[in-house]
Amino acid sequence: MRRIIAPVWSVLEYGWYPLIAFISTPYLLHTLGPDKYGQLILLVATIGFGGFLNGGTGAAVIKLVSANQGRITSRSIQKILSGSLAMAIAGGLVLSIIVLLIFFAGSISFFEKMGSPAQIRYIGIFAGLLIFIEQIDNVFSSFLKGQEKFSLAAQLEIVSKSIQIIGSVLTVTISKNINYLFSTLVLIALIRLIFKAYITSKKFHFASLQPDFRRLNDVLAYAKWGWVQGIGGMFFGLADRMLVGSLLGASSLTHYSVATQLAQQIHGLSASAFSVLFPKVSRQIESGNGFFSLWDLSKIALVSNLAITSILACSLLIFGNEILYYWLGSEEAKASTQILWYLTIAYWILGANVALHFILLGMGKMRYIALLNLVAGIIFVITAFIFLPILGLIGAAYARMIYGTITLIGLMPIYRFLIKEARQESSIYKG
Repeated sequence: MRRIIAPVWSVLEYGWYPLIAFISTPYLLHTLGPDKYGQLILLVATIGFGGFLNGGTGAAVIKLVSANQGRITSRSIQKILSGSLAMAIAGGLVLSIIVLLIFFAGSISFFEKMGSPAQIRYIGIFAGLLIFIEQIDNVFSSFLKGQEKFSLAAQLEIVSKSIQIIGSVLTVTISKNINYLFSTLVLIALIRLIFKAYITSKKFHFASLQPDFRRLNDVLAYAKWGWVQGIGGMFFGLADRMLVGSLLGASSLTHYSVATQLAQQIHGLSASAFSVLFPKVSRQIESGNGFFSLWDLSKIALVSNLAITSILACSLLIFGNEILYYWLGSEEAKASTQILWYLTIAYWILGANVALHFILLGMGKMRYIALLNLVAGIIFVITAFIFLPILGLIGAAYARMIYGTITLIGLMPIYRFLIKEARQESSIYKG
């Protein structure tokens, strides 16, 4: 039963926010207008650049906690958390400062099509604050997942994301001032962080949640390759939006982001479902469980992965245009209809490898995954920069297809190695 419930909670955790965002997007878009909504997307995209730090620190926390489940004391687990918090604080502070410098220096040149220089600087300030808060918040979420407390992690996220959307809608209703909306997002993020810290402390009976900078090296050993992987993922998930906003303007960024919001669910929903493989495989391998068959798990996961992504992609290819028109109305939907088809294909390709991705992370092959994602991400940015001025928004979709294809091809040698190794393990266990 637990084997089934864990992926369900992971899907609920991931899927809840896109669902309520889907419901609220038409209201926010029509109330704020395409330009202000484009500035909101710029803020969200900038916050996402913290994802490469989240990926490294989060993966390190999950790996350290899951691999040592049941073998170390509560005090030792607290030391892992303290070192992770120190890493998140240091990394978040450095990244926030970098974001501020970029937005203040680029307010006239790079972001001139996104709004006035003063408004661009405001976006940089709020983005920096949110990035810093998100880094610390991610440690608590990853800690719960490393303990395989998927239901608790999901419940906390569902409640906090719901409050975030409700607060955003209320703020926009009362005042159309975009900076008031940004202030609301910062306040809610801070409250969410405090509540998660309190719940974690009470749940695991920690005497203190004070960060311990002396233990940075313990986390860094696992986090460094996660950061490299996160940089590649950051290129794919966010760099195109920054380029679209810079080269084509706020209105184009709005239309592109609307289509992406639908298409990315193909990858996102499947990734959330199979993310439970990471701590499970890590724990089973480290514990030396003789009854655990990596081959059987891989076979079921890979087939399920392909089936889920195919169903989601086909549904969007058939009904995507109708969803856009009912969702946003004919005027706004028309600008996003064509790009949605191309983005659906791109996310279908990427979504096909998520199960194998998490299995390999659980096996400790983070360096290979990290370098593969980094190479694919660099190529993606280059192709997007070339294609966007020539092909418009479709150029960004072509670049996403190239990224997904590179990662899929790059995983093939590891896939063959995994099958060979898993079959040998299976024959040993059965013999």
